[in-house]
Amino acid sequence: MVQFEAKTTTGGELIAVVTQVGTVQNTILSNPVTPLKSAWNSGEFFVNSSQAQLNLDARAKLPEDTSELTINLYVDGEVVRTAKVVGKGEKSVSLDFSFLEP
Repeated sequence: MVQFEAKTTTGGELIAVVTQVGTVQNTILSNPVTPLKSAWNSGEFFVNSSQAQLNLDARAKLPEDTSELTINLYVDGEVVRTAKVVGKGEKSVSLDFSFLEP
């Protein structure tokens, strides 16, 4: 079971989240009808470990020098990868994970 998560602090707003499982990519963009706001998650879903590669990218507008954009990848309910960026302005962060890594 896999879950992707992206979140901001101090009033940050997610602009876009891109997930990739194997060769299948999904882009989620914030818009007036379905805003991402300050947090998003994919919900849990099954991934065959033969898919090998998982990727997560996120972009956000951060209002303060201490604002954070954090992304997490959960496998079987445990965080296996985290990436974070701190600062003001439009920031991006990404992570990848392979089931084939030792």
